[in-house]
Amino acid sequence: MRVPLVRLRGPTVVAVDLIIDDAGDLLMEGQDLGEAPDRFFGSDDYGYTVRVRRADVPGLREALLREGPGVRPEHVARVPETAGEEDGLLLAQLVARFGASDRPTSEFMAWLEAAEIPFGFATL
Repeated sequence: MRVPLVRLRGPTVVAVDLIIDDAGDLLMEGQDLGEAPDRFFGSDDYGYTVRVRRADVPGLREALLREGPGVRPEHVARVPETAGEEDGLLLAQLVARFGASDRPTSEFMAWLEAAEIPFGFATL
């Protein structure tokens, strides 16, 4: 299941999605195209993934709940009905927390570190 989180246009195009994969892991997957990745990496295409393993997702849920609901109808509307109640709430909470950011992946990783939630990062 994939939910669009952020879409930014400009000299650098940024697309970041939230995914709950078949194993139950939560992924924040992104792709930067254009000026910034070319300047920093010598290629105009940079893909990356942050993965929270299924075993650590309950801790993620608890940390989000400690911050308060913050979920509004427009956040819920971005999550497919097929998500189910538990996954749908998690995705809506993440949309509410990180969906307005111009650096959602960096902010998500910093937040995970502060909450002491294990995660992995990989480039694609």
